[in-house]
Amino acid sequence: MAPDGQQMDETAERRTVNGDASMATAPQTKILHIGAGVRTQTLYLPVFRELQQRGVLQIVGVATRNAERQTAVRAAGFPVVEDWRAALQAGGVDAVTVVVPPAQMADILTELLDYRRPLLHETPLGRPVGKATALIKKIRAAGILVATAEQQVFYPEEQLKRQIIASGQLGKVIAADNHHHTFAYHGVAKLRRYFPNSRLIALRAWTMPQPDGTQATQTNFKFQNDQHATMLFGPSSKNLPRRSPLRSLNIEAEGGGIFGDTVFLREGATFDEFHFLRRGLQGDLQRLECENGARVLSAWDNPYAGAKFSDDEIGLAVILERFCAAARGEGQSAYSAEEHYLDLLATQAMELSRRCSGLRLRLSPEQPRLATVISILTDASIRQLWLLAKWGLKKIVRR
Repeated sequence: MAPDGQQMDETAERRTVNGDASMATAPQTKILHIGAGVRTQTLYLPVFRELQQRGVLQIVGVATRNAERQTAVRAAGFPVVEDWRAALQAGGVDAVTVVVPPAQMADILTELLDYRRPLLHETPLGRPVGKATALIKKIRAAGILVATAEQQVFYPEEQLKRQIIASGQLGKVIAADNHHHTFAYHGVAKLRRYFPNSRLIALRAWTMPQPDGTQATQTNFKFQNDQHATMLFGPSSKNLPRRSPLRSLNIEAEGGGIFGDTVFLREGATFDEFHFLRRGLQGDLQRLECENGARVLSAWDNPYAGAKFSDDEIGLAVILERFCAAARGEGQSAYSAEEHYLDLLATQAMELSRRCSGLRLRLSPEQPRLATVISILTDASIRQLWLLAKWGLKKIVRR
């Protein structure tokens, strides 16, 4: 396992992404799904249906006590289970997927560990982060496969970025810069994957006013091996205009870089156009060339073209296929709970750093509180200590 818990099985990822693996030849993984809210109905059930038809998995039940949701699940063609505990005790379940509100997630996952089944949970792992810390310790002690449905890491554009980095064309990545506009832990997850063999060790964040009057959080990240990254975390409102994460990405590497939608190779000082091709969605492409004759460096093959999946559905499908394989003992999950926990720690540190006017904070998944205390004692200015004390006092008063 690579630093930061990153499971850098690039061969497995490319195999799933490009649809080379014949999942139908493997035995179906029998899954019990817990939760039947909007996210389950709009995202999970369509993906379950497609993967069930492909022979990847079999949904043995969707657990919910809500009568209206039971009706929706049955209408979608899936069996309903009222008591997930009884279903697990009865047997016939290979793995469990969980999509419940964040406030309930840690408690349900903690109880599920006793049933010794592989688990896949929706983000986040737990709120507040203290609950996630307690849970991750129990997961480590249990030694059970617990994976996270971090779909954004497996959006087509993210798979393509990592495909270019993994190809070695650019050499070692030195720095990266990008924008992000949803929950911050998704942005951290994507950013860390641009540095596959390096660990995130520190960060500092501060408020950055935007031209439209909103407030964004500018964050500098420090990785091992003298690698750095910056990311602007903007408001998560879907109504706000935003730049494409693909076109706003800048990556500087020893042998070149990605700047917007152009890949630059230092050798020979040549530029090649960088095209994001969803083969299968736009028809079969016989020639990987642009109209002006420029060579296309990378393209992404869509293994779910017939299903007409959205980016979220594609990301979830990749995660589920890898999860089912890992549950059978074949390879690793696409994104582990351990990795997701690091994203939550970084997000919490960003908030603390921002409130303390850019306080530099060290990160340690083994001793998160100790790392924070050391950072405060060694790096905080008098003003930052005052801001920290003021913020802490407000939290105490609110309680």
